[in-house]
Amino acid sequence: MILVAVAVPGLLLVFSVRHAVRQRAAVAWVQSQGGAIWYDFEWEKQTPQPPNFLVRAGVVGADYFAEVVAVDLSESDVVDLAPLAMLPELRSLRLAETRVTNLCPLPT
Repeated sequence: MILVAVAVPGLLLVFSVRHAVRQRAAVAWVQSQGGAIWYDFEWEKQTPQPPNFLVRAGVVGADYFAEVVAVDLSESDVVDLAPLAMLPELRSLRLAETRVTNLCPLPT
């Protein structure tokens, strides 16, 4: 019984960290391409403040408590959108003035 009580929260933590690491990699890629991202708290609630104290204090990144919901890659040299597949909550994507021809890697 004790093993289950420890294992379940441990597994949830592993999946949360895994998701945050993947999302952080996608964010870094977007920024390296000159693009911009918006997290759910910025996009939906129009607030620049992350909802969690640990994020505001700089202890952890927003990727642990928020989802990237919007990306703007306009006027970039991007051709392949495969790194965006790591953003399952993506709702808005701007690609004006890019050479992107294939949207298949995007989450559906």
